[in-house]
Amino acid sequence: MEKLMSEKRWLKEKIGMIILLLTLPVLSLLVIWARGLRSLGLIRVLNLGMDFVGVCVMVLLFMSTIKDKEDKTLRTGIFSSVITVTALALFLDICCWCVNGIARLHALCMFTFTVIYIVNVLIIMLFWRYLVEVSESDDPRLQKLNIVLDRGAMIANILLVINSFAGFYFYVDEAGFYHRGPLFAVSQLFNALLIFNVFMLITQLNVNKQKKHVLETFVSIPVLAGTVQLFLSGISILYTGTMLALVLIYTNVFTEHAREITEQKMQLLLKEKEIAEAEEEHHRLETELNLASDIQTHMIPTAFPAFPDHKEFSLYANMDPAKEVGGDFYDFFLVDDTHVALVIADVSGKGIPAALYMMVAKTMIKNATVQHMSPSAVLEFVNNQLIESSEEVEMFVTAWLGIVDLTNGNVVAANAGHEYPAICKRDGQFELYHDKHGFVLGGIADMIYKEYEFRLNKGDTLVVYTDGVTEATNSYSELFGTDRMIAALNQNPHEEPESLINDLKRNIEDFVGYADQFDDMTILAFHMKGEEE
Repeated sequence: MEKLMSEKRWLKEKIGMIILLLTLPVLSLLVIWARGLRSLGLIRVLNLGMDFVGVCVMVLLFMSTIKDKEDKTLRTGIFSSVITVTALALFLDICCWCVNGIARLHALCMFTFTVIYIVNVLIIMLFWRYLVEVSESDDPRLQKLNIVLDRGAMIANILLVINSFAGFYFYVDEAGFYHRGPLFAVSQLFNALLIFNVFMLITQLNVNKQKKHVLETFVSIPVLAGTVQLFLSGISILYTGTMLALVLIYTNVFTEHAREITEQKMQLLLKEKEIAEAEEEHHRLETELNLASDIQTHMIPTAFPAFPDHKEFSLYANMDPAKEVGGDFYDFFLVDDTHVALVIADVSGKGIPAALYMMVAKTMIKNATVQHMSPSAVLEFVNNQLIESSEEVEMFVTAWLGIVDLTNGNVVAANAGHEYPAICKRDGQFELYHDKHGFVLGGIADMIYKEYEFRLNKGDTLVVYTDGVTEATNSYSELFGTDRMIAALNQNPHEEPESLINDLKRNIEDFVGYADQFDDMTILAFHMKGEEE
């Protein structure tokens, strides 16, 4: 991953380099104007012209490099520094040509040449740093080599400062003319070492051949220019060669890097667009789920007390879906003035498909029951209707249907693969009623469901529920189970249906704790009131 500079640091460095680069062309013209072109020979004029053009090219190259305001990578910062320092070297070369040969500026000439030699070391060191960033290598040997080269550069620059007094690399005579010293070739040894290390690093870079050739050219052009200049002291082409190499890097390597950044931004924008679309889709689904939940809520009776005109019984029911919508349902309705139907069912699956299937099953059961069909006949009819209307839907329904005769408490019921009901006698406690189970609805066509009867005397209570109650699971993967359910009901077995259900739910919540609800949980309680109630 590429290293990034802080916003504050990058802004500070960028402003400093912009000010310097915009100043250098002006200063270059002022220096040339002060020296006067008429007093210079053709060679000097050509050198000054190349240097000035080079400064202007570096300014344009820098502006192109930083045009992407969001590019804050360290490699871009270093490359910008290389451009800036090269522009400075070209300006110093202009100064050298302009002060060379002026006796009264003897000291300034020596100082200018010393600085340009130091800048030469700095350019190669900066490019070394640039290549290290391009390599993205974490090799510890590379870090050690950085330390060695830093110290070597420091020693080389110290020797250049000493040279300004000793003159073993170069010197300026009394007439103000620059001359190479006896150890001039030695002054280039550190630069040669740096260039060699740069070349070796390039060969190890994991980049495409075109990019590698361009980087190799950066080294080759200045080396070639430096070699020529080593034998020709009357012409300055080293920094012009460096300028050309930088332009070559920008037009190939750096623009490719910029293209990569652009592609990354495009990918980021596409990802953001996908996220936005996903959020929009999520919002749409959430709206649909809320709508489905509202529809489901209105599909089941929720007004309590139910049937306030009938004082002979009381009932209460509650459904907690595991998701926004669920597959459980309960229902209760008057078949006629003396009979009330109680229904509880559980559709396999969860979510909107189960909720839709639930609505279909609930409507079928109620429509058939109000036609005064017996519970077994209702289940047989609904079973065949579900199979016929949804052959490719791999869902089924477990259901319990009971019709209570309010005149004598007699209950006629049928069970399609559902949980056993729990019954509490007036002077007793809740116990499971092991009724006759039939097969689930929507499973096999033409199934026969057996009816059974039992009586709810005054003071008796019936509780029916879905498997979400008994299969409620805690964080230790333990099931609540029927034994805990019966024990919870028997804590206060003769409470009103609403209190009975709420107490049972509290017991389940205490048992489950922070574990997620796995299944829909639905409970219906029916109580035959006694004479004193």
